This record gives sequence, C-alpha cells and structure tokens, in this order.
Amino acid sequence: MLTLIIPDILLADAGLPMFLALPGPLSVALLPIILVESVVYSLLLRQRWRAILSAVAITNIVSTAIGFVIAAVLMLIVEFAVTGGRMYELNTWQEKLFVAVVQAAWLPPYEGHLQWLFPAACLSLLVPTYLVTIFIEGRLLQEFFSTISPRQVWRACWLANSISYGAIAAGLVWMLMYGSVSSALR
Repeated sequence: MLTLIIPDILLADAGLPMFLALPGPLSVALLPIILVESVVYSLLLRQRWRAILSAVAITNIVSTAIGFVIAAVLMLIVEFAVTGGRMYELNTWQEKLFVAVVQAAWLPPYEGHLQWLFPAACLSLLVPTYLVTIFIEGRLLQEFFSTISPRQVWRACWLANSISYGAIAAGLVWMLMYGSVSSALR
C-alpha cells in the first residue's frame, strides 16, 4: 500500500526524506482533520460555524505547510547530531526503535524495512509536529477569536489537536500491528 503513495522514493539510494514523502498523505488527511477540529472548536468556543470552519482551515493549512517543515528540520538536526547520518543494524527491537525515533526525519535506505519503518517514523514525527502545530495554531486562533479568553482558545486548540493527532496515531499503530508491516517488527 505504501508503494502506491510514494513508489519512486521508496527505491531511492539516498534514503527517504519525510518532508518530501508526507505532503501527499498530509494533504489527503487535511480535510477530515479540519472538519473534526471544527466540530471540537464549535462546541468549546461557541462561535458561528462559518467563522470556526474558516479559521480552522486557515490555521491547519498554515501549520501543515510551516509546522511540519519546522518539526522535520528540528528532527533532522537531532538525527545528524546523534547518528552522523550512518546506518545501523536492525536485528533487535531496540535497534529498530532507535532508528524509528532518531532517524525518523530522513530514513536511510534500509532495504526490506521501509514498509514498517515508514509508519513507525511517522509516529515518531507526530510528537514534535504536534507541539509545533499547537504553538502555531494556538497563536493564530487567538487572532481569529480575540474576544474569547486566550486560555479558552489554547484549551480548545490542545483538545482539537489531541483528537486529530490521536486519530492519526491510531491509524499508524493499526498499520504497524495489523498491516503487512507487523511481521517485520518481530
């Protein structure tokens, strides 16, 4: 299934830069995320649906375009500071976990492992991306809803993004546990 999304990149000898691999799947997920988060914001902030929907759409587009890149660059700096760009053995679950977390921003060409390593790396990237997203969206939403207390806006931002990121994480965990990738982790 993954090869249908990014077939040429999976065979690259230079590895898999996640900031190039994920814009397609991120753009597909953007509309459902905007709708789900809009429902959460409308319940918590009690504003007109149209105002909520437009604010959430704009903030999500900005945080996806800018936030993901910031998070990926930060993780890339950590990756090269820790690993120096070298590849590791993938014999134990500890080695696999290390690679999935530390080398998540730019996966080296671990032949035969990208089917499980890709969703595992995506899970790792969710944490810094989530934090950057909260920062960007929270600040922008304060501008859109300046009549609402900042605390209420931030609370709504944390909850809405926790729900959407939780759903993404659940899908990635499902891919790891029940997809064709689960046997590679053993």
